[in-house]
Amino acid sequence: MNNTVTITGLTYKPNHLEVALDSGEILKLPSGIAEQYGLSKGQVLDDMACRQLREESERFFCRQKALDYLSIKNRTSQEMEKHLARKGFSPHIIREIAAALADAGYLNDLKYARSYIEARRTAKLVGKNLLKKELLARGVSRDIARKALDSSEYPEENFEEVYRVAEKKYRSLEGRANPLQKTAFFLRQRGFDHEICARVLDRLKKEGPDNIEGA
Repeated sequence: MNNTVTITGLTYKPNHLEVALDSGEILKLPSGIAEQYGLSKGQVLDDMACRQLREESERFFCRQKALDYLSIKNRTSQEMEKHLARKGFSPHIIREIAAALADAGYLNDLKYARSYIEARRTAKLVGKNLLKKELLARGVSRDIARKALDSSEYPEENFEEVYRVAEKKYRSLEGRANPLQKTAFFLRQRGFDHEICARVLDRLKKEGPDNIEGA
């Protein structure tokens, strides 16, 4: 035997509709849903109709949580899906909302990656290897990370800038054992590739601590 519920009230809010059921539930739905489903006070809903409305309510609530999450800062698609999963939404609803947000331009992993690279480089001089690692950790695909890095100006393109950072580190190691090796480790930790590290260390070796300007 099918269970039924009865609509005991329809309350229109500024951005949504609240549907009260005699089961004690209050479903929050998009404002136009009453007309779409022909809802009215006193209407009896069968199991199927009730399930549809509950799913519409979950979809509406999921989208609101997604927009709230985006209001703080930009997110990757994977970050968004993980966040919504933690909130307990159904997987198919999460995929649907994430796809809709991507179609609307709210989720754009390539744009996110480019913005992340620019912000990261503004805060500190780092290499593309570290940037790629950090982007992958945030759910950006390898292909999109590569595209973002290819379209950005790498710190490595300015050798003198990288050299000045390495030189400063090298001077700070004066009197300590293996300063060149420690400087090389520092550069690798910053994400600079083998070629730029080799060029920097070669120059440091040639100039030596006594020949480095400001040493």
